[in-house]
Amino acid sequence: MSAPPIPRVGFRFPNRNLGQTPLSPGNIIAVIGAGTIPDMVLNTPRSLGGSPDNVVNQAGYGPGPDLCANLVQGGATVVYVPCDYTPATPSAVDHEGTGTSVMSVTGDPFDQYMQVIVTCVRAGTPGDAIPPRVTISLDNGNSETGQLNIPADGSLDVLADTTGMTFEFTAAALVAGDTYTFSVAYPTVAAADVVTALQGLKASTEPFSMIYVCGPFNKADTDTILTEVATFEARKKFVGGLFIESVDADGDSEATWMADLAEDFEGEASDLLCVSAGYMPVRSVVLGCLMWRSIGWGAAVRASLVAISRDLGCREDEALTSFGTVATQGPIISTPVIDGAIALPDGFFIHNEALVPGLNANQFMTIMSEEGLPGFYITNPNLMSGPMSDYNLLQFRRISAEVARLTNIYFVFQLSKDILLNSEGLVLDKEATKWEQGNNTALGTLTTRQNVSSLGTVVGRDANIINNEAIPVTVRWQPKGYPKVFDVTIAMTRTAA
Repeated sequence: MSAPPIPRVGFRFPNRNLGQTPLSPGNIIAVIGAGTIPDMVLNTPRSLGGSPDNVVNQAGYGPGPDLCANLVQGGATVVYVPCDYTPATPSAVDHEGTGTSVMSVTGDPFDQYMQVIVTCVRAGTPGDAIPPRVTISLDNGNSETGQLNIPADGSLDVLADTTGMTFEFTAAALVAGDTYTFSVAYPTVAAADVVTALQGLKASTEPFSMIYVCGPFNKADTDTILTEVATFEARKKFVGGLFIESVDADGDSEATWMADLAEDFEGEASDLLCVSAGYMPVRSVVLGCLMWRSIGWGAAVRASLVAISRDLGCREDEALTSFGTVATQGPIISTPVIDGAIALPDGFFIHNEALVPGLNANQFMTIMSEEGLPGFYITNPNLMSGPMSDYNLLQFRRISAEVARLTNIYFVFQLSKDILLNSEGLVLDKEATKWEQGNNTALGTLTTRQNVSSLGTVVGRDANIINNEAIPVTVRWQPKGYPKVFDVTIAMTRTAA
């Protein structure tokens, strides 16, 4: 007989008894877009939060940082992936007035500016003891800077750090009231550059659920992007929705633009693709001026705030953020000129699906007005799914992605565990039942938070584990209902109802 052990008291601390899971990334959006990235690396994701100023300090200026700042302003955390891009060349400058000084624009613009108006407010010639002064509007006169002195060398670079543009005046007279007008198109973002950014996102450990790509894309480019996003699932990164911006009218009539969009995306079939159609003025929380943005920006902000089961078009949640509202004034545009009505340049229009229907039927996400209510609403958060798909609304994809995420976490911890088998080498019913109950518990937050009407897990009993056969698992969830039409009858009666 061996000697007795040294007397001691042993301890162990088993883990995961409480069923804790990582925090849900269901409201986190990964934004891919163009930006100046002063403190970031191209195609490398980074989680951003806190305040718009924090976004600017890390991500700089441009469409990508501006959307991130809008999301952060609403209280969201966002994952930003800066991608490569080609700056647009400013259009020719249109000078109206009697002055002889010629203005040109140098530098590489960071963003799109629908109409830049430089107005002379004090006459003079660059180099005068009392220099000429101008104001600058980046949004067609809806807001403008304070009065700016033109330096002696004629090079006005006060906006160079935030817009990438310097305004150069020749040494000749400026006359009060003269205007210099030009526009800047959207930076060009190639689908291949988006794919590179997506590969960086796929390889990262940053949590996210939805992906938003800044920049207008046609169907061919969208399909290239979709092909890469489809590879995320193999990495157990379950995407709850891919937001893509469609192209703008670019001078075409509304009818022509709608017909071209419908023709281009005809036959598209994806259970995760949400294509936004239409643009609207959105006040930048970075610059303070109105920027011409896809209506998808409003949808993205709403998606970052509401439950994964919430329809982005729920009228109870009120209209999308007012075009004229900004919580913090940006560093550039300091004086709002118009409060309420928005002045759009010629050729710009806001597509209102209620007044000009057609794109909703083609499964685009649009905005619309409601009679008697202010503002615009998401018509429907449509997905461009096939005709036989269950996934016609974004919330269905978001819920399935969360179900997949939680189910994956639960069953990862069941891998390679020893279990008892029956005489035929099959899973015992009590083991399968334990898995079913365990996964239902892991998914419990979806029912307690009323994201689904019901759900349940079924584990197959017929897999021969000794022969390394896969054990089939099916998780079924019942969605909530989303009433879209009420048929109301108004009638007079001789007696009280």
